Formats: sequence, C-alpha cells, structure tokens
Amino acid sequence: MESLDPLQEELGRYEDKWVAILEPERKIVGSGNDAYEAKLNAEANGYPDIVLLKVPRFDRAHIRFQRYKDLIEIFPKSTSA
Repeated sequence: MESLDPLQEELGRYEDKWVAILEPERKIVGSGNDAYEAKLNAEANGYPDIVLLKVPRFDRAHIRFQRYKDLIEIFPKSTSA
C-alpha cells in the first residue's frame, strides 16, 4: 500500500479547519476556524507569506459547483472562423 504524502497525513488532524501552509516546504504553520484566524496564527508563528486551505469534514462528500455563467466569463468560447 502506498504511503500518503506527509502533508496529507498531517491534514487529517485539521478536519473542518483552515490551515496555513508554507510553500514550497509543504509545512502547516498555522490553523484556525476561519481563514483569517489561520492567517493570524501563521503570522504569530513568524510566517507572513502562506497559502490558505480549508480542510473539509471527513463525514461528508465535497462536491464543488460552479455556475455556468461564471465559467463562460472565465473560459469564453473561441471565435474561430
């Protein structure tokens, strides 16, 4: 059986929380109940330049929806002749 990435294993402790990750080290340097709290926690730990990630609840499936209208604005149809 393949072992998980160390970051993936560590994320298991942060169910339904926001985490601040230091890149490219892939190290969790802060956490909180919302993104702002996680950012403040990371800054208090001496890491102002971080990436924020919401760890989902593990007892529910996560399905991301996007409005079609928004997708059209992001990816307009090509106007080939």
